[in-house]
Amino acid sequence: MTISRSQREALRQQVVIELDGLGEIHRAIEDGHAIVARRLREHYEELLRLLDDLGWDLNDVRSAFAVTMDPPAATRVLVRLHDRATRLVADYLGGSGRVVMRSAACDAVLTMSASVEVLAQMVGDEPAECRCGGAGERS
Repeated sequence: MTISRSQREALRQQVVIELDGLGEIHRAIEDGHAIVARRLREHYEELLRLLDDLGWDLNDVRSAFAVTMDPPAATRVLVRLHDRATRLVADYLGGSGRVVMRSAACDAVLTMSASVEVLAQMVGDEPAECRCGGAGERS
């Protein structure tokens, strides 16, 4: 599966922001919370794996990027990024009283769009054509 440069940029930016919490692993280990530390490692491992596909270089000049992660892991990461972006947009629109800058809300909307498009591509359809019916059947 390949994604466009704009999809890559939206997703990559959110992955890098999410990686800001890597220090949580150290704190969990130091506090004796081995199970929490292991869960955090798995969380960040998937984010880092997606970053491998999206490219570590901010100025990567490619126009398309191959996503080689296995579908279950890619789905988990994309859903987490989408959920985080959704919360940011809700906060911006006044859902929590938390102050969110307009630029962050706009970036979050791009992340939401990119994650939906990539998930639809994984399902095997274009987002506008992906109309899933009940009980797992397509309409």
